[in-house]
Amino acid sequence: VSSRLNPLVIPSLNVHPCSLMHTLQALKISAVLLTLLGSIFVDSAAGEAACKTDSTCSNVPNLQTSSHDGKAATHDAVDLFTFSALQSRLEVEQASIVLILPWVGGTLPEFVGYACKTVAPSAGFVDLLLVVEGAAVPNKCRQAPNVKVIDVGEDGIARLYADKMADHSGIRNELFARFRNTFRTRPSVMVTFKPAWGRVFEDFIGDYSHWTWIDGDQIFGDLRSFVTADELENFDAVVYTYEGDVNRSYFRGQWVLQKKTQNVTMLFKNCPHLTGSGLLRTLTKYINNESMISAEGCIADVFLQTSGVSVKFTPKMFSDHRPDPVYYNAGHLCRGDATACSTAFKRGLGGTCIFSSASEEQWEPIDLGMVHVGGNESICSNQIWLEPYRSCIQINANSYDSIVKRGDGTFFHVPGSCNCPGAERDAKGDSVAEAAIFHYHMWQDRLDGETHTLEFEDHGDDSLTVRLTSVTPAAL
Repeated sequence: VSSRLNPLVIPSLNVHPCSLMHTLQALKISAVLLTLLGSIFVDSAAGEAACKTDSTCSNVPNLQTSSHDGKAATHDAVDLFTFSALQSRLEVEQASIVLILPWVGGTLPEFVGYACKTVAPSAGFVDLLLVVEGAAVPNKCRQAPNVKVIDVGEDGIARLYADKMADHSGIRNELFARFRNTFRTRPSVMVTFKPAWGRVFEDFIGDYSHWTWIDGDQIFGDLRSFVTADELENFDAVVYTYEGDVNRSYFRGQWVLQKKTQNVTMLFKNCPHLTGSGLLRTLTKYINNESMISAEGCIADVFLQTSGVSVKFTPKMFSDHRPDPVYYNAGHLCRGDATACSTAFKRGLGGTCIFSSASEEQWEPIDLGMVHVGGNESICSNQIWLEPYRSCIQINANSYDSIVKRGDGTFFHVPGSCNCPGAERDAKGDSVAEAAIFHYHMWQDRLDGETHTLEFEDHGDDSLTVRLTSVTPAAL
């Protein structure tokens, strides 16, 4: 079956085109491709030309949506298009990942639908769990085969927080009252409790081997091709960062893949503001409209300082800090110009750069004197939002390097490389690249209604245009 891929256009911001690649060396493209879902093009405000390609297609199963009472409703299936990257998929066959995204405060924004749409090609390996309180959910989420919607009813998320985060039964009612009041008046603070989500929503994620929190304003590549067997088997937490950013050792809000074990899940209890009287004080501050406490600082310090816990920081996200285009097409994120990415999408295997990490015998030990955990403001600069938990590792990491902390407390610099012998080249001569995630939060921060506007234009044919208008490189 021949299918024309219509584009979805989003203005993007760039990092080096060789960065954030998944390893493609042994990938094989399946002879059977799922029916076309469509394509998303992330591009500058002016837009770019459409991409075209052909593929073999088949159908996908229906979505089961569960309510809090356990009843299930079947929704119509949506046609999908994806590549079956066989390399490493057999290795991670027994793993299953759930992405957790709760929502309070009314209807989910339509942009969450793009997260649902782009996670769909990872069905069978990754599920997205949306936990809502009666809120309307974008149709794209209802249609995706691997998006599960759990409706916990009015104040249900506050009740879950209170029940699961209470140290003893005597405090639950007080916690519930404070969580309810906080979420009703300041729903945005719910994300500051991300480290506890594995505990809070444990009743809905029992069948998964790993979990991570995410944000709603991100889109995904084919996660099967990026999540490695090494990451699943050998680390308690794997943090995806922007390229060249691994030495800032905080937990990112878009992806911290964690083993679903009791020990790992309960590590949040070591953060004073997330347990006992400290939790009550945190909620009182929120009710009084005081500053939010970052979810990313304390929990990173806990993982980095806890014996027996292993962590990896690795660059697999496209950044939104410079205005160069990123394109999504059928389960793949591509950074480069429109023509090069279009050709790479047609070629499949080998069309983009290959990111790889050094084997373990090539890892370089990091002197513990270079590891700064727990609020060293003079050394770990530019992390104001993490106070009082600024952490960093003083090494000269290039764009493709990773950092590993083993369970015995030793740290290693893992050299990375980007080899692009057959990848398509953009107009500048740079090879196009792939990533696991693209996070466009900075665009959301610029929605002032006058000089910057984020526009989502759905063309009704599985294509979409998203523009951040009136933004120049100098403004960023």
